[in-house]
Amino acid sequence: MRTELWHGFVFVNLDADAPPLAPRLAPLEPIVAPYRLEELRGEFLADPDYRFEHDYAWNWKVYAEGQNECYHCDKLHGDTPLMTQTDCNSIDFGVMEPEHGVFHFTLRNRDIDVTLNHLGRAIFPAIPTLSEQQRWITHTITIAPGVLLVLMPDSVIALGYVPTGPTLMRVKRHRLYPRQTLARPDFAERHREESLAARAFVAQDDYAFERVQRGLGSRFAPRGPIASRERVLVGVNQWLLERYRAEMT
Repeated sequence: MRTELWHGFVFVNLDADAPPLAPRLAPLEPIVAPYRLEELRGEFLADPDYRFEHDYAWNWKVYAEGQNECYHCDKLHGDTPLMTQTDCNSIDFGVMEPEHGVFHFTLRNRDIDVTLNHLGRAIFPAIPTLSEQQRWITHTITIAPGVLLVLMPDSVIALGYVPTGPTLMRVKRHRLYPRQTLARPDFAERHREESLAARAFVAQDDYAFERVQRGLGSRFAPRGPIASRERVLVGVNQWLLERYRAEMT
């Protein structure tokens, strides 16, 4: 088994002979550097009621596809405060490296400090190391097969997901904040309201994932085209296909 630390995240590879991870993630360094990920901490440290592990009854690739595109964002989530403050037409693809399974895109917001909560704008201070210009942008990073980071002005959402069966999976979801935010005496109370809004947002995805999984069980299920906002899906599938082929040879 091989382990490696990257900006506070511990990655584990069961292959002791696996190559180092850091070179694979090097293109992400300029993107994550301003956020000081290693200095952020999970909300569970200040909100003991926060639930960060969830089990779902759908294939992990259904989940991965939904998390790695934003074609659905202004449709499925169109009535949420976050999406009314986000310009989905501004999507810009940055790091796209299927050979390494590393992908990145940005969305420009309609206001400064837009985030996922009940208001669509941050109720906590922005990450202090961000510039004013950086606080207008949301970054989404995928590290295949099962890590997603959403870098927002006030916090970072970190998702890790793994299959637990052919139609079962588990997600660990954390929201990371600066320590001074977690130290606020009102953090737990205000975060609960924010967390409820985040869960309502996620519930919209869950509604769709459950029905996609159900539809895949039909022999009449169509296979649709890839839309222009879904370039990450192409790359993730290229990465996955190469590994399937390698295992079959």
